[in-house]
Amino acid sequence: MAPWGERLAGVRGVLLDISGVLYDSGAGGGTAIAGSVEAVARLKGSRLKVRFCTNESQKSRAELVGQLRRLGFDISEGEVTAPAPAACQILKERGLRPYLLIHDGVRSEFDQIDTSNPNCVVIADAGESFSYQNMNNAFQVLMELENPVLISLGKGSLLWSKPQNLASSLISPGRPIRPLSHQHPPHWRTSIRKKLCCDSSVLTLFSLKMSHAELGGTRL
Repeated sequence: MAPWGERLAGVRGVLLDISGVLYDSGAGGGTAIAGSVEAVARLKGSRLKVRFCTNESQKSRAELVGQLRRLGFDISEGEVTAPAPAACQILKERGLRPYLLIHDGVRSEFDQIDTSNPNCVVIADAGESFSYQNMNNAFQVLMELENPVLISLGKGSLLWSKPQNLASSLISPGRPIRPLSHQHPPHWRTSIRKKLCCDSSVLTLFSLKMSHAELGGTRL
């Protein structure tokens, strides 16, 4: 493997994933992965710009950053990009008013978004909010629109909180999004999580070019 300095030649910034890279989630706020706090501090002490990406859609950035700070990380909310604020940017740019089928923990990210008379649906890891009534409300919103828009903060299949216990499994948006999108062509669906860290707009926020950034040690 090439020396650290050679690998970073021409690189001006680093985008770091959070969950599974900086810390492992768990009871009491999780635990920092060995060496990650020191690695972030070392990167921040270098000439490189350091920013963080996450696919977390059940916590606001404020809550996530607070959790990371308690684990010893030097990190601020403005350094983190996540699906919810990315969705808010799209909603504002397109003049969309969403029906929010999301987790209460991330609802504060949408405080500045007009949700009256919805003309689209935003779906995320909604947890207990994946009720029949809420799913039906989302379906009705989409069915009444001439050009329906469904924005998903992720598209997975099944997330396990405790693999040995089926009762404690969590459904991700990948399952509920299927019946909501069944009646319509695919061009009106937008999935943010999968594209989030590879989208040039994210790097633009950090004043970086695609050729000048590294993500998880791999050049973009």
